[in-house]
Amino acid sequence: MSRLRKTIRAAALAAILFQSMATFVHAQAVAPESIATAEEAQFVYRFRTRDTLIQVCRRLLLQPQRWPEVQRRNGIRDPFNIPPDTPIRVPYSWLRLAPDTAIVRAVAGSATRDGVPLAPGDVLDQGMRIETAANGSVSIQFADQSILTLQKSSVLRLERMQRVQGVNDGHSAELKLESGRAETTITPKRDVGRFEIVTPVAISAVRGTQFRTGFDGATSHATTETLEGTVGVDAAGGSVAVRAGFGTRVESTGAVLPPVPLLPAPDLKLLPSMNTRDRLSVEFPPLPLAASYRAQLAADAGFSALLVDESSTSPAFDLAAPPDGDYWLRVRGVDALGIEGNDAVQSLSQHVLPTAPAIVAPTAGTRLYTGSVTLRWSPLIDVAGYRLQLARDSQFTDLVAERQTDSGTTAEIGGLSPGSYYWRMAGVNSRGEPGAWSEAANFTQRPLAPGVEASRVDRRELRLSWQAQPGEQYRLQISRDAGFERPVVDTVLTAGEYTIVRPAAGTYHARLQVRGDGPAEDPFGQSSRFEVPIPVWLKILLGTTVLLPAVL
Repeated sequence: MSRLRKTIRAAALAAILFQSMATFVHAQAVAPESIATAEEAQFVYRFRTRDTLIQVCRRLLLQPQRWPEVQRRNGIRDPFNIPPDTPIRVPYSWLRLAPDTAIVRAVAGSATRDGVPLAPGDVLDQGMRIETAANGSVSIQFADQSILTLQKSSVLRLERMQRVQGVNDGHSAELKLESGRAETTITPKRDVGRFEIVTPVAISAVRGTQFRTGFDGATSHATTETLEGTVGVDAAGGSVAVRAGFGTRVESTGAVLPPVPLLPAPDLKLLPSMNTRDRLSVEFPPLPLAASYRAQLAADAGFSALLVDESSTSPAFDLAAPPDGDYWLRVRGVDALGIEGNDAVQSLSQHVLPTAPAIVAPTAGTRLYTGSVTLRWSPLIDVAGYRLQLARDSQFTDLVAERQTDSGTTAEIGGLSPGSYYWRMAGVNSRGEPGAWSEAANFTQRPLAPGVEASRVDRRELRLSWQAQPGEQYRLQISRDAGFERPVVDTVLTAGEYTIVRPAAGTYHARLQVRGDGPAEDPFGQSSRFEVPIPVWLKILLGTTVLLPAVL
């Protein structure tokens, strides 16, 4: 019985060997076929040590007996001696395929699958339609670990997601971008598997790269920008390989434009690394050839979920700031073809502090004369207090006063000497952190006009004096009437004294005004009254004049 089994096995092996040799002879006589037609997608299997063509076909094909056709299509001369790493191309329609799934990694804003809201961890099946709203984005991880981020106002259909049974890394994905933009990072696959993004006018096919794809429904233009690797772009009007650092546009007619260099990254070096306001201001120098700009904000360096995605025709953005935390910002220019350029990426910390109060009084140009000042500012919401600075210079290096107040909106500061002063305010939160300073306001503390005294009052002279300060000028007015309607003296002096020789008898009023450098005038000080006595002889004469009619 044992000898019979051995005989049967030997005969079977001989038959297989004869069939193989016959196929080998036939393969020599027939020219190898081309790899595939443009319409027929193919899977590439890399031959391994100890593989045989028959074993590979049994593992991969729906009909393993078609291994001679595989041999013929790939121009294999010896099916028993195939070097390792030899690429074996097989049409996908011949393979044993099973459906793949994808997983939602991150969601920002509103995103749905077939109308149902998406959440991280959701499993996606082939055929599903993914849609993002104007504030939405979603990051999808495929079975081969490739990542696609669908950006705002976009529609993506997971047309086909499959894996080749019998091969660990034999995944394929065909995605249809109906509108909007997607950014994709593909796990390197060499020749194994495929990843295609199809738009209504073009197909972008890759194996291991990072690239962006866009389709504008209004113009029916499709764009592809390659950041790493190479992307093959096929359309009705031709094909092109887009290398890293280049982009192309496919017209609505299917014409493929020659690749052009991506615009350089904008310069963000002047952008602060921390934002303390409830708005995020992003400004940078303009880029030559840029028609517009795009700014995006995410909570991770991979930009898997876009919290902000805005466009601007100028190199400046005023964005809604996110909640306190650490974020990543990227900005790029967009050329006239709609091809988006290289990214400038910067980490950003958001920590909102109180806004600056508004200065109420004293405002710029105010002149004060009392030797003290009452500072007033507008109230802020949700602050524990305020921080105040008063200085003699606009840089606040020569501080006169610095204090922290409670939640009130006034502060009194006295003992100010004449001169110019600057003041500013900042809100302080419950953690004791001050916010931004207000705009500085300046005021001038002017000296009070000194009082006028009489050091001598008689018929020989009226000598007036006051306490003069070095460097000050004084305007002196002397009048016979209290209203100073017709002053008998109106002069400017630097000294602290003035004399009227042989003044006429009667009442005199005197007042001073401190003269400043600018056009504004200080008020006059309080007036003083002086009486120059009537001479004795005049008193006798006046008395006689009054009494003589009475005697008569």
